[in-house]
Amino acid sequence: MSDRGAAAKASDPRLDSLAPKVDKEEHGVYVTILKRAIDEQTDVRNIALTGTYPGST
Repeated sequence: MSDRGAAAKASDPRLDSLAPKVDKEEHGVYVTILKRAIDEQTDVRNIALTGTYPGST
């Protein structure tokens, strides 16, 4: 959970999302390439994605 200091209430817990966050400036080139492969390259059947899990540098 996020550290919200002493003002945090036990009755108001907040969870941090583990969903990926897409930064268009940083990830836009990858999205463009993947979309092109899916939309235009009918011979592409498998796409492997690799990298670190967010926050596990």
